Amino acid sequence: MAAYGAAGRWTWLVAGAVLVVSACSGDLVVARSAHVGLVAAAGRSSRLCSLGGSALIDGDGPADVRGAGRDVQDTYTEFLDPAVPLRRKEELLQDAPDLDIALRGFTREGLATPARVAVTRIHFISDTSAVVTYDVCARGLPAQPQTEGMAQLQAGSWKVAAATFCSLLQQGRPHAAATGCD
Repeated sequence: MAAYGAAGRWTWLVAGAVLVVSACSGDLVVARSAHVGLVAAAGRSSRLCSLGGSALIDGDGPADVRGAGRDVQDTYTEFLDPAVPLRRKEELLQDAPDLDIALRGFTREGLATPARVAVTRIHFISDTSAVVTYDVCARGLPAQPQTEGMAQLQAGSWKVAAATFCSLLQQGRPHAAATGCD
């Protein structure tokens, strides 16, 4: 390592630390992507994502706020799961027919970084609308912590709001054509 100088030793030290953190958190990563990805994510938040945990549910809304909150949480979690097929995502997105091209691209390509979502709070503002606070998680760490979106009740089911989908699409792939997200 002497040939690398101080900067080279620092790079190897950071890469080694990232691999140790990665191993401890249960994530297997390729060394070249671990250096950039986890250090960037770790710089944003020191806490791990709580995937599958219970969200705080509050506000004035449907008669069964708790049940509706669980439905909203399930909708967000399932919609942003990369393994969920297009047909199911169409059922989970508000006004999906109007966003067909964007949704197909999103389902095929996903976000710029493979991610999951951890819903932390659902605040009902009416019988048909809720503000959803969630972390977009990459490699077990919040890559976009405390992001806010909306859920809308449409045709008797809670859906990810079209505006939230468009915002996520534009954040994840800023140069992607977002047909329907005008």
